[in-house]
Amino acid sequence: MKMTLNFPDEIIREAKIRAAAENTTLTRLILEGLDMRLKRGASDYQLELPISAAEGGLRSGYSWESIAKSGEENSDYR
Repeated sequence: MKMTLNFPDEIIREAKIRAAAENTTLTRLILEGLDMRLKRGASDYQLELPISAAEGGLRSGYSWESIAKSGEENSDYR
């Protein structure tokens, strides 16, 4: 399947250098990394929200708005 992905330029430069050094292709390098990540258990990537067990809500200093905003700042890497 062909698709378009957006990667930061510096990551792609480093990946191309690594692929050339390992005598492989950029595609193969990306596939190997993705395969390694997918083989890990799903529990390794579960989001842990800042919940207070004592108060039953968000911990002091957190708000749903700030949590949502931090996710928006990383939209390039979703």
